[in-house]
Amino acid sequence: MENGMKERIKQVAVGLFDRQGYHGATIRQIAEGAGCSLPTVYYYFKSKKDLFREIILGDYFQLLQRHTQKVTDPDPLEYYTGYISALESLSEEEKRVFRLGLKVGLRFDGDEELYEAVDAWEKRQIAWHFQKVMPVLGNVDNWSVIIRVLLQVLENMTLAIVLKGQEFSEDAIRENLRLVLEKGGYAPSL
Repeated sequence: MENGMKERIKQVAVGLFDRQGYHGATIRQIAEGAGCSLPTVYYYFKSKKDLFREIILGDYFQLLQRHTQKVTDPDPLEYYTGYISALESLSEEEKRVFRLGLKVGLRFDGDEELYEAVDAWEKRQIAWHFQKVMPVLGNVDNWSVIIRVLLQVLENMTLAIVLKGQEFSEDAIRENLRLVLEKGGYAPSL
């Protein structure tokens, strides 16, 4: 039961942080929503900042890792199409956590420490995307531009799905990605 209360507190906090923002939500509201006392919240989390940090550095990064590992297609076009398409099947709780992470990345919520953690994660992802895409690019003269534009397209679609609730067909996702990859010399395998 002890771990269940901690998870309940985090679940309520995610909902409140999502709706009201980090600065708008209070520990008192979180305790009331979780059906526990203020001391119980402080038993598990020393502060609101500590609770928010655990959600971002723990839950959000774990969600990103799980989501990334769901898609295994070796072809970059199909991999990224599957990655973006799978965002639409996230549970409502996962979407709330994802939104919180995106808001930190966009500097809408959080603090410098969390901004730096998200920035560091994003920098590691650039190297990962480079390794994923570089082998299939035929025109290596403009690879850095292609990778940057690819990441912008992925980010725009992610924001549209997770923050705005938009939906894209797999064909629409694939077409957006194909346009970018083909500029780099990508030729889909048949």
